[in-house]
Amino acid sequence: YRKSIGIAVDGRRWKMLWNMIFLFGLFLAAVSDWNRKRIPDQMILLIVAAGIGRLITGTGRVTESVLGAILGGGILALILLARPGTFGGGDVKLLMAGGFFLGWRGVLMAFCLGVLLAGGECVIRILKRGKMALSEKLAFGPWLCLGLGMVFSCGDWIWQWFWKR
Repeated sequence: YRKSIGIAVDGRRWKMLWNMIFLFGLFLAAVSDWNRKRIPDQMILLIVAAGIGRLITGTGRVTESVLGAILGGGILALILLARPGTFGGGDVKLLMAGGFFLGWRGVLMAFCLGVLLAGGECVIRILKRGKMALSEKLAFGPWLCLGLGMVFSCGDWIWQWFWKR
């Protein structure tokens, strides 16, 4: 048991709380980006708050969180600098916040899964309509959220499967 603010609390309950906040933030960000092509900062802050909560209650590692945030934001920021307009700023902040929660391994896997899933949407659009214009906008946030959620739920298994092959 851990004493926090004078109240004895089981560490697993804190972990469950931060996990639920993280998943709720991902859900809100995905729905917002799908409908409006915009991810409000409040949803990013919710995900960051879950990561900070994990660190405060001892269920996360500072080094992993910082490296995850740097890698997550850095991947999309570099792509955005090389090809402006490729991603929105919300996608960069979302992956940075997700990296802060999941760590560097998690954010790397989530980015790869997000790209694959978004590519699947493009293939479906092409098959459905016979073409897809290069100028056509695609909401990348929902696919990043799905990738982050998949890594959250079975990231250790994915990491071990990939490196053992």
